[in-house]
Amino acid sequence: FTILCGFLPYIAVWTGWWTREVGRQPWVVYGMMTSAQGTSIMSTAQEIFWMVGYLGFELLVWGGTWYFFAKVVRKGPDMDSPVVRVAQQAPGHTEPHAALAYAKANKI
Repeated sequence: FTILCGFLPYIAVWTGWWTREVGRQPWVVYGMMTSAQGTSIMSTAQEIFWMVGYLGFELLVWGGTWYFFAKVVRKGPDMDSPVVRVAQQAPGHTEPHAALAYAKANKI
């Protein structure tokens, strides 16, 4: 489930930007603000620079994420690592549990 939620931060950024931009419109519609006051003061070159930078960053993050997921899927699950569950001893068990002995030996 967690892996499937990996796209949610991107949706949050995009919807946040959309909400901010749409939130300006009522002020313009009701005459409390002019359209010129609702626009960015950046030049076209600055806007292009930031847009290209933002897209480059997003592509880098997406690429890194997919590379990591592909690497994990290619490797597969680690079936050799022991599962240490120290607190799951049978009631009345007097000798050290195998997982507890392993944990002590490996200082976990």
